[in-house]
Amino acid sequence: MSEILSNSNETPEEKNAQEKTTTLIDQATTSKPEKTSRVTFAFSKEKYLESLTKKIMANWIILVIWSLALLVRILAAIFSKGFTHPDEHYQSVEIAYERIFGFGLIPWEFIDGARSWVFPFLVVILFKGMLTLGAKDIENLLLGVRLFLAMSSMIMVITAYFFAKELYGKLAAYFASGFIAFWYNLVFWSARIMTDSFAANFIFLATYLVYKCGNSSQKKGLEASPSTLQAKGQQKQIRRDYGWSALAGFLLGGSYMLKFSNAIIAIPFIIWFIAHKKWTLVGFFSFTAVIMVIVQGIIDLFTWGAFFHSTIAFLDYNIFSGQSAHHGTSPFYAYIYLLAGGFMAYSPFFLLLLLLGLQKNKKTAYISGSTLFF
Repeated sequence: MSEILSNSNETPEEKNAQEKTTTLIDQATTSKPEKTSRVTFAFSKEKYLESLTKKIMANWIILVIWSLALLVRILAAIFSKGFTHPDEHYQSVEIAYERIFGFGLIPWEFIDGARSWVFPFLVVILFKGMLTLGAKDIENLLLGVRLFLAMSSMIMVITAYFFAKELYGKLAAYFASGFIAFWYNLVFWSARIMTDSFAANFIFLATYLVYKCGNSSQKKGLEASPSTLQAKGQQKQIRRDYGWSALAGFLLGGSYMLKFSNAIIAIPFIIWFIAHKKWTLVGFFSFTAVIMVIVQGIIDLFTWGAFFHSTIAFLDYNIFSGQSAHHGTSPFYAYIYLLAGGFMAYSPFFLLLLLLGLQKNKKTAYISGSTLFF
C-alpha cells in the first residue's frame, strides 16, 4: 500500500528519470551477450594467432626449405624450354594443341588408342586457363603447364619430411626434404611435361600413407568402453587408417591413369598390408584403386569407344604382340647398368644413406626395394 502511495506522489520529472534508468538497464542487459561474444571472438582469434606464431617459429627451418624449394621450381618452370624427350611433346602438348586449335601432328598411340586421354585433357584445361588469362603464344601456354607441374612436385618435397620424420626423426626429415627440394635431377624433371614425373608425386605420397596406416599400432579386439580415452584414441586411429588406405588406393589409381605400368606398384603395397595383417585396409585400398581403374575404363568408353580400350591396346603392343621390340630390346638387368651409369658419382652417397637408414629402421630395406617396381 505504501509503495502505491509513494508511486502516486511522484512528480513527472521523477517518473521520466525512472523510465530512462529502466531503459538504460534493459539496454545494458540485452547488449551484454553481444559484447561477450565479441570479446570471446577477439580472445579466440588472439589465441589462434599466438598458436600459429608458435608453430611457425617451431618449424621455421622446414618452412624455409619448402619456400626455397617452391621458388627453385618456379624458376625451373620459367627457364625450361623445348623438350628432352619426344613423349614430352607428342604425348600431351601436341594432342592438347590439336584439340583446341584444330591442327597438329597426332602420334600413332592416339590413333590406335594405346594411351589414356587423362593427361592430355589436363593439358587442355591448363591451356584454356592460360588463354583466358591472355596468353597468345605457345611459350606462354607451356609456361602455365610447367608451373602447374612444378608446383605439384612440392607434394614429394613435403611428403619426404613427414616420411623421414616417421622413420628416423626430425633431423633426418630436414635432410630428406631438403635433398628432394634441391637435388638438380628432381628440380629439372619437376617442370617437364611428362607423365612419369607427375605420377611419381602420387606414388610417393601413396607409399607414405600405406607405410603409416600399415605400421600403426592398433589393438585387436578393441574393448567396448567408449568412456575411456584409450578406446576413443584407438577408434580414431582405426578410422584414420581406413581413410589413409583409401586415399592411397585413390592416388595409386590416379598414377595408373597417367601411366598404365604404374599399376604394378600395388604389389608391394598389398604385401605390406598382408605382412602386418591389415586385412581391412587391403579392402579399402583395393576398393578405391579399382574405382579409379573403372573410371579409366569409362573414359576409354567415351574417348576410344570401348571399355578399357587404351589399357588393352597398351598391353597388346608392349607385351602380347611384341611390337615394342621394334624399338630395340635389352636384358632386364640393363636397368642396373643404366642407373649405375647415370648416378655412378652419387652411388656411394646413396649407399651410405641406405646403410644408415637400415641401422635406424630395418623396414628401410623393404621401402627401398619397393622402388624397383617403379
